This record gives sequence, C-alpha cells and structure tokens, in this order.
Amino acid sequence: MTLNDFILLLRHYLKWVIIVPVLCALLGGTFVVVRDASKEASYSASASLSVVDITDSLSATNLTLLLSSVAQNAIISLEDDGVAVKVAVDDKAQSVKFTATASGAGEAEHAANSAASATMELMKEKLAEQANVFRDEGASSTDLGSPSQEAVSSKAAALDACIYTVAPATAALNTAPTSVVKYAVFGFIGGLIAVVFVLVMIDSVKCPIKTRRDVEEATNHPIVNGCGGVSGVELARANVLTALGGVPPKLCVISGNEQGQAFSQQLASLFKASGDSTEVLFVSPLSSNAAGYFEVQNADATLVCVARWKDSAKSLMLSLEELELARANVIGIALI
Repeated sequence: MTLNDFILLLRHYLKWVIIVPVLCALLGGTFVVVRDASKEASYSASASLSVVDITDSLSATNLTLLLSSVAQNAIISLEDDGVAVKVAVDDKAQSVKFTATASGAGEAEHAANSAASATMELMKEKLAEQANVFRDEGASSTDLGSPSQEAVSSKAAALDACIYTVAPATAALNTAPTSVVKYAVFGFIGGLIAVVFVLVMIDSVKCPIKTRRDVEEATNHPIVNGCGGVSGVELARANVLTALGGVPPKLCVISGNEQGQAFSQQLASLFKASGDSTEVLFVSPLSSNAAGYFEVQNADATLVCVARWKDSAKSLMLSLEELELARANVIGIALI
C-alpha cells in the first residue's frame, strides 16, 4: 500500500476514522467515572523542604542523603489508612518534596505540611547533634589553634548555619479529572490505531479499485468515461461511437452492482436523446449469468463497469477473462 492509497483509504472511511476513536474515548472516560463513582474523592497536595549550607563547607551529597533518610523516617508516623505520603529527593537543590494523597483536600494539605515540618525539626536535631560532636572533639583537643581544631570548629559552625526553607502546600488537587482525561486520551489513541489497522487489513484482503491507476495496472483496456459523472456518460458514448466507427445497434454494459445498472440506464437515455437507435442492455456478471454469454456474443460492443471501492482488480480480470471466452467485443472500462 502506497502513501496515496493510505490517504485515500482514510478519506473514504473518514466517518469511521472519527467515530470509532471518539466512541473509545467516551467509553474510556465513562469507565473511569463509573469505576470511581463508588470511591471517595482523592486529593493530592505537595510541600517541600530545602536545607542549604550557606558556608558551602559541608558535603552536599552527605547532607542530601541525611535529608532523604530523615524524611523517610518522618513520614512513617503520618501515614495511615486514609493518607499516603511519598518522598522525592532533589540532589541538586538539596531539597525533598512531600506529596500527600488523602480523601479530603484539608487532610492532604495537612499531611504534606506536617511531613515537611517534622522533617525540618528532625534535621535540626540531627545537625545540632553532629555540631555538638564536632565541638566536643575541638574542646578535647590538646593542640589548641591547630588546623584540625579549626576544621572541626568550622564544620560545627556550618551545621549551625544551615538554612531551612519550607514551601507549604496551599491547595490540594483532585486527581479524578486527570484520570478521566488520561483514560479518554488512551481510548482515543487506541480506537484510532484499531480502526486504522482494521481498515488496512480489509483493504489488503479486498484490494478494491480506488483510482484509474488501479484499472490501468489490471488491464490494457481504456477507460471510456473519463472521471465519471454526467460528462463521463457523454464521453463514454463518444468513445463507443469512435471505437466502432458509427452507432452500434446493440451495446452491453456488464456490472455486478447498482452503480453499473444506473450507468447503463444513463447511457441508454443519452443514446435515445441523441436520436440513436442503440439498444443498451445491462448484463450481470457471466459467472452467475449463463444467458449473458449469448447477449455479449450478439452485441456489437461491451463495456465493463467497475465501481470504486466495490470491485477489485481480481474481479475485473476474472470478468474480462469470461468475456474473452464468450468472444465479446470489449471496447473499454467504465470507472464509476
């Protein structure tokens, strides 16, 4: 299948390409609404805590690891059956984000803020304890004024100078709408992929004739009615007269669908309106019409009607083979 064939396929079945994905999106959204109807609303709120060493003398990695460990311990006492708190650590910013989920907006905000506050207090205690350890080491040192004593004193001062910044949760978000939209989008994309796949498979199996090129690839017989329509019937009559060198007494139009029968009637009306005595006879495919063999044998000429999207190249070639066996004078193809 070429890109042009694919585009023609989508244009021809555009209605289904639109309807199926939209229905799948609606079904996906409805599924979430029905599923969540019996559940309590779920709200999410986030708060963050950052710990910054303004002296830039402490190990950022160690400080972040300690912050992560303290945060994990702090949220244990806050979680229960109705509240869940997740921790996300940002190494570069030396911060930790607390995301609380609860059935109520106030509960979610309170849990997130409590987690941030509890972690801050625990961090202050941990860093204060470490600072005291460094001070004790400095006080017990007998080498006053030595570089090692200055180093531990500097670390103790740095630990005391750390700045704690809490960004509190101010508004909890209901997570249900996001879920509905997500499932609706997945449903739309899934429906679009499914309908395109089915259409491509159907087209690959049926191989319907879509354009003049498909007819030209299947047979060397010319297309006598141009692009179809009213002017196509007039062009078909002109080509018949040209091919036979005059007005034929009898012309057969062979087709297996209603479009071919309608074309036959239009062509007959045109011959009659032009004052010609041509008898235009509609004949169904010879594979199911034994009498049609005699009709096409006795006719001066035969046109084979091919309906876009209904007839295939295979059916056209089979029809032409049957007409050849019947010794019919096929002068062209009418693409309708």
